[in-house]
Amino acid sequence: MRIESILHDLGCPEVSIVAYVYKNRFSDEQERKFKDAKIFVDFLPEGDDIARMTWMLVDIICLPVVFPKPNVIVLSKHMEKEAVDCFQSMYFNGVGVLLSKTEPGWLVPDDSSAFELTRLFEKHLDCEKPQREDTLANSVDHPLDEETNVSS
Repeated sequence: MRIESILHDLGCPEVSIVAYVYKNRFSDEQERKFKDAKIFVDFLPEGDDIARMTWMLVDIICLPVVFPKPNVIVLSKHMEKEAVDCFQSMYFNGVGVLLSKTEPGWLVPDDSSAFELTRLFEKHLDCEKPQREDTLANSVDHPLDEETNVSS
């Protein structure tokens, strides 16, 4: 079973999964596995961290234009503070956001991993803002400031 079909069974009919990677760090075999799992691979431009982060954030920020109330799961080994600020703003505007630091060996999540991730979004699947979710407050790399209240 693919990640897309698991999410569909959980009530998310439209699913788009994107992996942002550097071409020189991504083998043809990895690319094939991602495509088999219906994960779109977007190759990042080589260059500095600002170019990389801007490339990803522009895509993610545009999601609410295409999907009025999307859910966003971000798996990253490292998260810049500016990116967390962007995701925090999206969260406060009704986008379901979950930030998660990945383990070094993580490549393609298996079916059980997809279920565990989507389970965290059970209150988001109907595209409604949760009553009380502090997914951003639990971000590993940059917890929110104490004065910031994430609950609605």
